[in-house]
Amino acid sequence: MKLGFELVKKECRKQKKKYSREHDQKHKDDELLYASTGLIIMGVPGDNKLDDIWGLQKKYKNDRIKQLTIAAALLCSEIDRLNNKSGDDNYDAN
Repeated sequence: MKLGFELVKKECRKQKKKYSREHDQKHKDDELLYASTGLIIMGVPGDNKLDDIWGLQKKYKNDRIKQLTIAAALLCSEIDRLNNKSGDDNYDAN
């Protein structure tokens, strides 16, 4: 069994190979955060669901570890997007 950070690192690499820096820069209205938050709160009891903007909640509805792994990777992508916006050019899929 892999540790959480190992799962997140693997998911980040997967996302970086599929989506470019330019692609992530198009998400200016907090879509990365919104999708991440939707996945995070899926496991919280109560009526606090967010719209499933990319179908990730539906796709992974029965896999809590995958939900949290993708949510964390999306947060990392938002951090990378903000760093790149501020001029930090360290965008590396490794």
